[in-house]
Amino acid sequence: MLAVRMMQWLDVLAQPPDGGGPLPDPAPVAPPGAEQITEVIGYLRWGAGAAIIAGFLAGLILFAGGRVADHHRFGRMGTITMIASVGAAFLYAVGWQILSAFATA
Repeated sequence: MLAVRMMQWLDVLAQPPDGGGPLPDPAPVAPPGAEQITEVIGYLRWGAGAAIIAGFLAGLILFAGGRVADHHRFGRMGTITMIASVGAAFLYAVGWQILSAFATA
C-alpha cells in the first residue's frame, strides 16, 4: 500500500508544472551594469600586460647585474624570472582565446 502511494506521488512530481510541454529555455540576459564589469576586466588585462613587461625587464636587469658582479645566484634568478615572464606572456596571448572558445562551445 505504501509503495503504491509513493509511486503515485512520484508520478505527480514528474509532470510538468503547467500540464504540458517542456520547460522554457530563456536566453541569457546581461545584468544591469555589465558594461562596467567588462571595463574592469580591460583594466585587469592592461595591468597584467604591464606586469609581464616589468617582470621581464626586472629579470633582465637582475641577470645582467648578477653576471657583471659575478654573483651566479642573481644571474640564475634573473634567468628564471625572464623565462617565467615569457611563459606568462604566452598564457596572456593564448589564454583569452582558449577561454573564449570554451565559453562559446
